[in-house]
Amino acid sequence: MTPTFEESGLWFTPERLARFWQHVDKRPNGCWFWKGALTDTGHGQYRMMGGVTRVHRLTWIMARLADIPDWMVIRHFMCDNKPCCNPSHLLGGTQGENVQDIWLIHAAYRRDVEMRARERYRNHPYVGGVHDALFVIPPACEAGQSIGYTKQPCALPIRYTSHDLHCNP
Repeated sequence: MTPTFEESGLWFTPERLARFWQHVDKRPNGCWFWKGALTDTGHGQYRMMGGVTRVHRLTWIMARLADIPDWMVIRHFMCDNKPCCNPSHLLGGTQGENVQDIWLIHAAYRRDVEMRARERYRNHPYVGGVHDALFVIPPACEAGQSIGYTKQPCALPIRYTSHDLHCNP
């Protein structure tokens, strides 16, 4: 249940508003971490008007002095931190945009994890310089063709470059 801007304005007395903000921890990284109750998915939740609402939706309403349209979801666009309720980290959008955000953030996370694993492998004392044969992440092709990306071990000798192996004309 998400209240309208008018309903939240009527419900929040100065005492209730002070109690609400006691649950917010403003962190140095810009996130406003909700210290109260969380949903199963990790979003902050707040009991008000006989129901429960997600805190990030509530702070979005309070900051923008407007209702959330029925078609709109509130996206954690700047930080992907579910307990964050900083309105400047939140963005309205469609469910499709929200799913796309999630996919892009997690794809970047997977690439980062893979790069860190590759670096650990490269620095392992028993590797002996064969790290390029484990994973090939190709550079941009000179001709501007699309580039393939593979998590498959490279079966060819190291003397072949990633451009030779994975550039898709």
